[in-house]
Formats: sequence, structure tokens, C-alpha cells
Amino acid sequence: MRKVTLGLFLVLLLGLSALGSTQGGTITIRLAHQDNPFNTSIIAQLISMFVDPLNLTGPNGEPVQVVGEPTADITNAVIADLAAGTAADIFYLDIFEVPRYVATGQVLPLNDLIQRTGFDIENFIPSLVDAFTVDGNILAIVKDFNALALYYNIDAFARAGVDVPDADDTWDDFAAKVKAVTQGLSDDDPSNDIHGFPVQLDFARWGPFAYATGQFSLFNPDGTSAIASEGGVRALQFWQDLASSEAGIFVSECGGWTGGCFINRRSAIALEGAWLLGALASDAPDLNYGTTLLPLDPVTGQRSNLLFTVGYAINAQSPYPELAFQVIQAISSLPALEFQLNTGLAIPARTALLNSPYFSQDTPAARANRTVFEGAQGAHPFSFPGLGGTYKNEIDQALTEALQQGADPATALSQAAERVNEALRDAGLLQ
Repeated sequence: MRKVTLGLFLVLLLGLSALGSTQGGTITIRLAHQDNPFNTSIIAQLISMFVDPLNLTGPNGEPVQVVGEPTADITNAVIADLAAGTAADIFYLDIFEVPRYVATGQVLPLNDLIQRTGFDIENFIPSLVDAFTVDGNILAIVKDFNALALYYNIDAFARAGVDVPDADDTWDDFAAKVKAVTQGLSDDDPSNDIHGFPVQLDFARWGPFAYATGQFSLFNPDGTSAIASEGGVRALQFWQDLASSEAGIFVSECGGWTGGCFINRRSAIALEGAWLLGALASDAPDLNYGTTLLPLDPVTGQRSNLLFTVGYAINAQSPYPELAFQVIQAISSLPALEFQLNTGLAIPARTALLNSPYFSQDTPAARANRTVFEGAQGAHPFSFPGLGGTYKNEIDQALTEALQQGADPATALSQAAERVNEALRDAGLLQ
């Protein structure tokens, strides 16, 4: 359930507009963000440290307060609120959900505000700016980015007598190590319940392996789905072999996601971004972990990754877009993003911070962030143009069929591609 601040509750009771509300002469700018304790704390600190000292005022000199709103299931919640006319003035926009937000027609293009205020958009990583640009319209100011790293439990590998994963590992090396750590831990302790490979039925974990083949993409030149390519089939076959081995354990059995299984010490590795660091610090502070890059495809000698990114967008119905943009400017400033970097939450999108001394610190968290940054080079955006989540759901269904139900990988992907093509036709995106 989304949390509602007391001030917002009073506004609703009084029947006033929930957008950029004014009460007692004070304008309230609402910022909807993902509901998790670590993120909520960071947003609160960004507001108190970088927005509140500005003493923003409204068009008639009214004082301005900025309120962070932790929002569960944020995309569905914000889209519903946009339709109802009650959405926050500023909200997180995930690259994965851009098509759904565009369809609402309620995301304010920021080009004019950027130009009028002289906002230094040129100092942000260009590919991330492009990720939120649709038909020339910049829909969000990118806040940070993430990619996947391979986390490993140093003590588990040592106890099993197995070398930890490293950046030179191919898929075959990786498979051998996670199988060996599973067997080695069982030999050490027959009651051992730690597995080497947590299986998450999710393109967000399998996708980098498919892209590493160099023979996988979402679309063919004619606009049809390309997921049933030779590369996709080969990557899914690799995962199927590993999932069905003694090393495999489905995340539903050990923690819900690879990070949860890792924290619960039910898996020796995890495939996660820097977002895992906060959970490790709070839930497993004594876990001795390391990180490395994802393994190399033994055929191409290449690795790949997915680029996860979130931006700050403005509700087109907000009566105070200029004030909302001033808030975004403050929390996207170089000092604000440098503060955010040092929290370990994610890697800020300003180019000036890519050489930050933070990355040279000799701590597990700093090393993990450095690994994430290195892994993001040449990564594919975690987005599905046109269909958004509908496309991803079909791929995830193919993963479920192949990995959990034992279906032939080629058949599972071919059937998923057919379903995607049908959805594309229904949406008028394919003849």
C-alpha cells in the first residue's frame, strides 16, 4: 500500500487538488519514488540537503515544501493516478516503462524547461539521455544507472575448495565453478543447502547471456520478433542445462530473487546490480562477498549486459512545472549526485562522476560499483520499444517453459515470438 503523508491526507480531506497543492499559503510539490527503505532515506536526504536550502518560492512568493512519497508498485500506481488526475508533480520513470507512460500523454516534455533554465543536460551520459528521448522529446532527467554484476560468496567458494568466479571465465568455466561449489559444500556438510546457480525466470537476468552471443535482438529488420534466433536458443540451452543440474535452485525456493537467495545464504552467487548493496549492508552485513563481470560466451569471446536506468519526469497536469523542474535540477546537481554515489545506491548519470575517487576505494561496495560501471559499457537498454512489459512477459513465459517445465528452448522461444508478433499486430505496430 502506498504511504500518504499527513499533509497530503489533509489536502484530500479538504477536497483540494492533489497536484502541486497549496494550503495555508504553502505550495507542496510531491515526488513519487520507489517504496523501499534505502531509497526512501536517500530521497529524504536529497530533499533536505539540496532542495530545502534553496528556499524555493511560488509565483506569488508562496513558500514551497517538497514531499517525497514512497510508492509501492510505482509504475502502475502513477499511471493510475495520471488517469485520475491525482499523480504527483514529479515521479520516477523507469526506462522499461517508457512506452506505457508515453501512451498516457501525461508526461511533460522537458526540452523547453531545459532550454529556458540553461540546465546542463550536455553533462549527462548521452546514451542515458537518449534512453528517455522519444520523437525528440526529453521525457525525464536521468538520475542514475545500473547493470548486472556477478556477486559471489567468498567463504562458500573457499570452503568448497573452488576458485571464485573471475572476469576471464567463459560460460563453461562459470558452469564448472557453480557446479563444483555446490558439490564441494555438500561434501563438506551433507546437510548443506547452498546452491551455485539461483534461477530467476526473468529476461532481466537471462538477457545478457543471449546478447553475448551476438546473434540475438528483439526485432528483425521487418519489425517481427527476433528472439527465437540461434543465439537466443543457444543461451537458453545453456541456462536449461545449468538449471537442471545439481547447482540449480529456483529463486522461488530460496529468496524470491537472486539477491534474496544470496543474502539468505542459499546461493553462492547472485546476478544483481548495485541495488543489492543496500540490502547486503542491512540484511547480511557479515557476508564476505566479491564481484566480477558476467562470464564470456565461449563461442564469441564476448560478454554483454543490460542497462537499467531511471529518470525524474514531470506530470503534464502539474500547475507548477517550473517549480518541479527546479526540484529536479537540485537533486540532479553534481553535488547531489556525488552524495548519491557515495551511498552506493546506483551510479549517477553525470559524466564528471565517472572518474570519482569513490570508485578507487578498497571496499567491497566500491569494488562492486566499479564492476557494475565496467559491465555497463556497451550494455543493451532494458526496454522493449512499442510493447513494453507485454514483450518481456512473453520472453519470461518462454524461460518458465524451458527452465521449469523442460520445454525445448527453440520451441519455447519460437512460440513466444509468435505471441509477440500477434501482440504487435494487435497494437498496430506490425502489418
